[in-house]
Amino acid sequence: MPKTPERHVSVTPETWQALHACVESGEFATTEEALEDAVRLWQRRRMKEMREADSIGRRLRTSMEDTRPSLSEKEADKEMRHFIESRKNAIRHGPH
Repeated sequence: MPKTPERHVSVTPETWQALHACVESGEFATTEEALEDAVRLWQRRRMKEMREADSIGRRLRTSMEDTRPSLSEKEADKEMRHFIESRKNAIRHGPH
């Protein structure tokens, strides 16, 4: 494995204890491995959050660009009651 430049970071005593405990338990061979794993998880979480934000943005743009007329409050309420009733019936009668 190529040698990487040495970096120094400061962590809280609690974080250090958690890292040290992971190494002592054998979960990781070194604190560096534990930190690298934590950074990978953080990167994955950030990528997931960015994908979700992009998806929300696309749905918002689609909604804003929709030229169909909006429903009145009364029409929306009627549609929602119909949807809820159909879901109740589907649950009550099960799959056919």
